[in-house]
Amino acid sequence: MPGPPAWLCYILVDDVNRAVDTVRGRGGTVLNGPMEVPGGDWIAQCMDPQAAAFAVHARAAG
Repeated sequence: MPGPPAWLCYILVDDVNRAVDTVRGRGGTVLNGPMEVPGGDWIAQCMDPQAAAFAVHARAAG
């Protein structure tokens, strides 16, 4: 496949919604989510103010 590497760092958090609020409050952008993924976990894909992409991931309660 042509193109740059396509990897994404995931950061485990306790609460995706709180993490998304922090991202926005510090000048970042939420690109996708928060959304539930198979198994009940929650993720959101984000970009920091310097344009570095990352995602946050909270495990399903239980």
